[in-house]
Amino acid sequence: MANTSYIGVNHDLRSVDGKHIQMPPWFAGEADEGVWGNLKIPDVYTSTVAPSYPRGTIFRDGLRTFIYSRHSSATPSKRAGYLVKTTAAHYDISNGVISGASGASTVNITYSGCTVNKYAGGFLGIKGTVYRSCYIISNTVAATIGSDSNVVIFTVDGSWPTALATTDDVVLTEHPYKEVVTHLTGLDTAMWMGVLMDDQIAASEYGWLQTWGPNNMMHPHNSWEGADGEQLQVYGIHGNTQQLPDTTSAITHGSCVPGTQQVVGLAYAESGGADYSVGTTVWLTIMP
Repeated sequence: MANTSYIGVNHDLRSVDGKHIQMPPWFAGEADEGVWGNLKIPDVYTSTVAPSYPRGTIFRDGLRTFIYSRHSSATPSKRAGYLVKTTAAHYDISNGVISGASGASTVNITYSGCTVNKYAGGFLGIKGTVYRSCYIISNTVAATIGSDSNVVIFTVDGSWPTALATTDDVVLTEHPYKEVVTHLTGLDTAMWMGVLMDDQIAASEYGWLQTWGPNNMMHPHNSWEGADGEQLQVYGIHGNTQQLPDTTSAITHGSCVPGTQQVVGLAYAESGGADYSVGTTVWLTIMP
């Protein structure tokens, strides 16, 4: 039996000149809940201080797909055309289950320091009694319940087919589009979630990321991209793009080693040997 402790936003996918908005699944406690149900066609090239749509809202415009997110307060802004990463963290708790009754849509987990709805809209995995990945509707703050301290109650979008055991392991991740961050230093160890559309987006502001379809102003990592044949795959590297240099699997080209970076798209148009130092034309394939 699916969990029904959420508010459904039901609407037809009405096309307006080949464009439509798709609301994300409801999850309680999200700070953006005051804008649930906004179906107004957006201007993807602008950002706002206050949210206009729930994070995770999908906007489809012909061949292109965009997703609404919030830019991290921890990093400075980047110009349009740069890739941004998710700030969602992987958190695992061995033997983390306190209780989860058969048929229930909640599970009590040992987790010190967890804030209210930190994982609302994210995902919870159980390994042990069941192997399941669930959408998180809400979570409580860590508190003492009975003889157990640091108890967090998670409400998910399904129910347990059998009672969970205290030996079950837990894996938690936040919603990947809850907050995104520009790359500063270090290795690229998180997913690239989309391309910035607004030149003026600032820290903590909300805006649209392009995730699918043609984008003609991706910032290149190296100026000689597109100068050789067989450069179909496009990788994300340090917020920029780098095409796979040739068919030699062992080659290192501009710090991009094939297999070590996320493929974010494909070469959209025949380069004809052109130098792509001005901007890379990419057919994005991050999320359809």
